[in-house]
Amino acid sequence: MNPGDKPAPKKHIHKVIGYEIEFPFPPYGIQRAMISRLSAALSNKDNFLLESPTGTGKTLVLLCTALAWQKKSKQICQPMMSKRLREEKARERMERLLARRCTCGRRENAAEDDDIKREKDDLKKSKGGGCQDSCDYSSNKRLKTEDSNDFKASVVEVENASKKSNETNDAKKPLKIYFDSDPLDDCDKLMCRSCEAIETEKKFAEVVGDTAHDGEGIISSKVKAKIPRIYYGTRTHKQITQVIRELNKTPYKQDLRMCILSARERACINPDVKDLATRNDKCQELIKNKPDNSSMSKSRSKNNDSCPFYTDPNQIASEFEAINLDYNSEAWDIEDAAQYGRDHGVCPYYGIRSLQEQADITFCPYNYLLDPNIRKAMNINLNNSVVIFDEAHNIEDICRDSASFIIDTHLIDEIVTTINIVSSNYVQGSVIADAYLFFKEKLINLMGALRKFPFEPKDSDRGDFLKKRVMRDMELVDFMSSMSLGPESMGSVKENAKALRGDDEDGDKSKSSSDAQDPMLSFAQMQYIDQLCITLEFMYGNNNKNLQDFRLVVTESLERNVRKNNGPVTITAADGSRDTHVWKLHLLCMNPGITFERIHSLAWSVIVASGTLSPTESLKSELGCKFSDVFEGSHVISSDRIFASILSHGPTNNVELKCSYQECLRLDFQDEVGKILKDVCLKVPHGVLCFFPSYDRLESFYQRWHSSKIIGQIQSCKKVFREQRNQTSSKFEEDLAKFNEHANKRGALLFAVFRGKVSEGIDFADKAARAVITIGIPYPSFTDLNVGLKKDYNDIMRQQRPYLMTGGDWYSAQAFRALNQALGRCIRHKDDWGAIIMIDSRLKYTTNLKNISKWLRQVVNQSSDYMITKSMLEEFVEGKYDEENRVIAIDAD
Repeated sequence: MNPGDKPAPKKHIHKVIGYEIEFPFPPYGIQRAMISRLSAALSNKDNFLLESPTGTGKTLVLLCTALAWQKKSKQICQPMMSKRLREEKARERMERLLARRCTCGRRENAAEDDDIKREKDDLKKSKGGGCQDSCDYSSNKRLKTEDSNDFKASVVEVENASKKSNETNDAKKPLKIYFDSDPLDDCDKLMCRSCEAIETEKKFAEVVGDTAHDGEGIISSKVKAKIPRIYYGTRTHKQITQVIRELNKTPYKQDLRMCILSARERACINPDVKDLATRNDKCQELIKNKPDNSSMSKSRSKNNDSCPFYTDPNQIASEFEAINLDYNSEAWDIEDAAQYGRDHGVCPYYGIRSLQEQADITFCPYNYLLDPNIRKAMNINLNNSVVIFDEAHNIEDICRDSASFIIDTHLIDEIVTTINIVSSNYVQGSVIADAYLFFKEKLINLMGALRKFPFEPKDSDRGDFLKKRVMRDMELVDFMSSMSLGPESMGSVKENAKALRGDDEDGDKSKSSSDAQDPMLSFAQMQYIDQLCITLEFMYGNNNKNLQDFRLVVTESLERNVRKNNGPVTITAADGSRDTHVWKLHLLCMNPGITFERIHSLAWSVIVASGTLSPTESLKSELGCKFSDVFEGSHVISSDRIFASILSHGPTNNVELKCSYQECLRLDFQDEVGKILKDVCLKVPHGVLCFFPSYDRLESFYQRWHSSKIIGQIQSCKKVFREQRNQTSSKFEEDLAKFNEHANKRGALLFAVFRGKVSEGIDFADKAARAVITIGIPYPSFTDLNVGLKKDYNDIMRQQRPYLMTGGDWYSAQAFRALNQALGRCIRHKDDWGAIIMIDSRLKYTTNLKNISKWLRQVVNQSSDYMITKSMLEEFVEGKYDEENRVIAIDAD
């Protein structure tokens, strides 16, 4: 069926101050609360933190509220603003005008008499030709009369089109602003340009301010403002598909100009390219080989050296523009775009990118918005936009990673080898040849400095490295400067990187020989060059403003089976594998706020949302952004559909379940936890998820339970699965499908880890997860280089920035956000039900309990008696299972 033939979705109107929001069904109470708070944030140009559990309709609220606000803004030809914001902006404009110098003597900061005379003389001379050329304020606030081409200086009448609607029958006729006499008629009473602008602003605000958002009149096009576009970012491409599915439930899907930014991995339709590991490089190669002749491009004849789907960019844009017309009553997904490209023989990757400029809303993974390199490559302009980050519980990590740079001697050697090959093809002395030589010298210097780094005995490391040295502040600068990568080199690094990217239009960059494809660094290698530029810019910009937010770490380690020997020492093991010394440079950003500042300083509003943002204080302080409102929502389901308990003791009652690292090594502790797991699996039907802090902890417990026969007892009622370390996406999807199949039948148990694939964004609804068990609190590992550095950084910087969390509080926040994310796998919609068992006595401490998501805190049971808890669980499960079977029986009848 053609998308246009589908019936329009139902509309349920929810009114807020100034406009209406159309919803596909009567919104729940929590949704009404979210709508109210979100619409206020948009109308006040504020930033908003939104935590609402999965299943509460958060995505629908974000879509409907933002699109309704944008729709209203289009109707009034400027962003929809609250009265408070309009008054605030009027005050700001007036303050700027009052700060201007007065030369006519009307205000206290009047200039000397000579200046006044010169100003009046200038105005008199310009009188004959009208004052518009000498009045620097006239362009924005002075509108022409209907019968004159001259600009006049004062507003005398405003006609609201709605008041004339009985005569004209046109309710959308623009406001007309008329001007009468010219104040320059009496030169002795002349005002200077500054005072004249002040008077005009006062009168304009008087007659226009109250009518701008009354819902009746439409402001004339002469005072139209650009309407903010919406960027909607999710964590993964898969989640974009889920968001589009929600959008298609709403009335806003109709006639929506939309765009989805995606990688070639999902958007490429060239069968010879899309499955290549080097698809980015191959795509760029084929594009450069495309004939310039437009008729040849149009024919899209098969060409082994060019892509048959790529044509002139303007032609691609023109042909792909029709996708929004073809889907005028349905929002399209990336798969629809790919099929559209196949049907019309046009490249979807570049086609959908061309839609961005005119799109009302653009969807993309949110690292596209946070990473400066991707933002630039995708031509993303966040200026005056509404930016939504959904499922943004790990946004801090992405912000820090986006400003960091890591490279090892193996990668440096690879890039230098490539440079040696490709640079010889360019004319010596050309811009691009010089750029290759520039980076070759820098990288060779860096490799030499790393291999010869003067480690000291105190630099020995008991973690993941043989040796490690941390540098900051001027020690960092001195080391970077020794390789000509100090602050003074910033300009030349950026200019030479620009030349390598091909941004430089200098004609000398062409090759000296054939017309074949220009050799170049691979896409991945160029990313390292670009990331180096970004990191140096963050670090050295504004006179080293952010230098204190970075740490430089040099490490030496042994890596097995490195493809090429980068070090002087290679140790050969008995099995024939090789351990090679590898040195690595880590330029690590400790402050996510310096990345996020480039977002919120430009945007109209920034919305950060997730089912699990708690503890929210961490996000507020770490992102360095003022969030005027923080919303922590309850769940839509009734409390009798959730069983939640914290266990501090098990069946034998003589082992406290304090899941610290040392306690978890004890076999009697592992046995006690195993008995609890067995009890839950025997009583709770269908799917059960069990989360561990790490793969090592999972493997240790599993092996113990296997030898003690606990796994065998569980297998009598459930198929057992384990999340594997470094598992490929295809294998993970395959195992997940098998788990769901067994969960919906006899039952299944899935062992997983916090922060793993199972805990992130997978929908375990209904029978897939009737119980979630968590073992311990997933504190980050101190063997992770970033963790210790970040913890110390917060303690140091808190002396300068009191709003920052202490290192200990930050460390705890990371643990509880991962815990809350895993706990959210259980209840997925208002009719779902399930049990949540948290095993760790430390969770009963008030300081820890407050970090659990609000919706769960409200229903959690803290009984210290395991047998009582077990009995309550059995009663809960039996009641819900019987209720579910009764519903099935009624439906069957």
